[in-house]
Amino acid sequence: MGGGGESLRVGRVPALRRVSGAMLTLVVLLAGGALTWVAARTAIESEKQRARTQLHLLAADTESAIGDRLLAYEALLRAGVGLLDAFWPIQSDDWQRFTAQMRLATVYPGLQGVGFAARDAQREQFPIVFLEPLDESNRLALGFDPMSEPLRRAAMERARDTGDAALSAKVVLVQDSRRGLHTAGFLLFLPVYSSPALPETVAQRRERLRGFVYSPFRAEDFFRTTLVDSGNAAFVEVFDGDSPSTDALLYRTDSAGAPDSMTEERRLSLAGHEWTVRVSLPATALSMTNSPIPWIVLGGVSTTLLLAGLAQALALSRLRLQQRLRADRALAERERQAAQVLENALDAYVAIDASDRIVEWNRQATTLFGWSAHEAIGRRLTETIIPADLRERHIAALSTFMERTEHPLLGKRLEMPARCRDGSEIFVELSIVQIAVPAGPRFAASLRDITQARRQAAEIRLLNETLEQRVAERTGQLEVANRELSTANRDLEAFAYSVSHDLRAPLRAIDGHVIRFLDDAETTPETQRHHAGAIRRNLARMSNLIDDLLNFALIGRRPLQKQPVVLWDMVRSVLHELPHSPSVVYEVSPDELRTVQADPALLKQVLANLLGNALKFSRTADPPRIQIGCERRGEVTVYFVRDNGIGFDPQHAGKLFGVFERLHTVGDFEGTGVGLAIVKQIVERHGGQVWADAAPGRGATFYFTLP
Repeated sequence: MGGGGESLRVGRVPALRRVSGAMLTLVVLLAGGALTWVAARTAIESEKQRARTQLHLLAADTESAIGDRLLAYEALLRAGVGLLDAFWPIQSDDWQRFTAQMRLATVYPGLQGVGFAARDAQREQFPIVFLEPLDESNRLALGFDPMSEPLRRAAMERARDTGDAALSAKVVLVQDSRRGLHTAGFLLFLPVYSSPALPETVAQRRERLRGFVYSPFRAEDFFRTTLVDSGNAAFVEVFDGDSPSTDALLYRTDSAGAPDSMTEERRLSLAGHEWTVRVSLPATALSMTNSPIPWIVLGGVSTTLLLAGLAQALALSRLRLQQRLRADRALAERERQAAQVLENALDAYVAIDASDRIVEWNRQATTLFGWSAHEAIGRRLTETIIPADLRERHIAALSTFMERTEHPLLGKRLEMPARCRDGSEIFVELSIVQIAVPAGPRFAASLRDITQARRQAAEIRLLNETLEQRVAERTGQLEVANRELSTANRDLEAFAYSVSHDLRAPLRAIDGHVIRFLDDAETTPETQRHHAGAIRRNLARMSNLIDDLLNFALIGRRPLQKQPVVLWDMVRSVLHELPHSPSVVYEVSPDELRTVQADPALLKQVLANLLGNALKFSRTADPPRIQIGCERRGEVTVYFVRDNGIGFDPQHAGKLFGVFERLHTVGDFEGTGVGLAIVKQIVERHGGQVWADAAPGRGATFYFTLP
């Protein structure tokens, strides 16, 4: 009995061990399976997170690329605005040379052209007058008024009122519509004002608008060239407006998005307009061939901890990768911004290495020296812009820069001659700085052309040296001229009085004889009395003519005695002195005729001549009507005398104010032909202007101004 019990216990122990081993194996398998499932799920979620991160970066890259490209094109348009401000008005050849310097096809890919729509103030239109490059397609747009189309007009009015660049909604370019094409496009407008500074108010901006510098874009060309480097695996769609729709689609990449693609949408606010960008990325397919699950299952319990450590290592690696990506993006963005600033700087920027080889050369350096960046980079600076007589000194200075960390020339403003590609020499102002890079020290310089400034300074010094001599010579010349003018004036005045006296004496004698002849009424036949009357009338006319000529000659030499004059009081005084006729109607607004600064006697002469003329030439009207008043034209007050008389042909208006110029015969209307010449002389001596407007049989209006 005892032996059987022992054998039973011995049999049970292996069974228990086998059960325990199975249970332990099962537990290990279950634990390993659980760990394997957790690790697999972690790997799957990690792939999804990586894909989402990649999608986010691609969307950000796409947004940045579109924004940067539009900013670059806006900068191009601002350069066109600067050209128009500096050289207004310009011709088509000037615009062609300007755009040729921009190298549109290479530097600004995807750009259809750069044009200018000039304002036609009379018809308030904006026809396109310049558009470069002027190929067969762009030639179709010349003369088109973008303001005539609502979508374009909305962008142009926004640019006009804000002074900023404005992006239009989705349109079909006139170049395409006139050829029967319906490709999507848009336009970028920038206003051009007549003042260099931006007008302060919207009303001033509308008044001073000259037109718009603009660029048309085909959406397909713009986005294809802009997004050429932004992730070929992504599916990109761009919509006009703040929501995606089929009608608003501007651009779509060639590859189609998969049904299970991850998608991210972004709203882009650019130049006062909104676009919607949708970026899609196909989900990464997970299978057993690229998953860690088979290795976790095969490793079992013995590799569970190793797989956990590997998962942790993968997580840490992913975190470090993301940090590195962010750091690389930030560094690339800073480098891009710095390169953009240097490339578009107003000064030339040149950098060389320790062996005098050019390593950096910006756009202004190309403009200044004539070498393109492609030609200049890699050449020795001494062979490029250093004059022959300064090359040894340049090499010696470069060696001292290498030997000394602090050099007296570093960071200082220097002036020196420089050689251009065509062999000419200019003077430049420059400042040198040393830059430490892993490849070795570099020396960068900012250069500015001061040739014209030096030439002007030399001319100013020369002018200052000869100023006193020229002033003395000019003063002597003026004194001689003044003496000669004074002598001439005295001689002219004596001559005028002498002529007046010598002419009046015989006229008075003739008139006296005629009067005595007429007194003998019994012996004087009627015919002789008629001729004697004609003689007296002509003698009176000649006397009046002498008076007017003398008055005309003396007015120019009489000094002005300006003082405040109430114009209504002066008009009333003149009206009292004119021949009175109850049939004449005078229309005057006393409140309008306020105080002016003028010589009272001369101003009275102007009013007397103008009102006398109006009274004379309107005496045949029924009734004669004379209007005296003023009106505002901008910042100037214009005074007028208007009648309803016989008027005159406007094409003869220029002859009215000449001495002895008459539009009617003496038999029809009396006068000497000097009165309006006196009016013109007095008004112009006051610094004003006088002119007339009329029509035959419809009266005349004489205008004058008094500053």
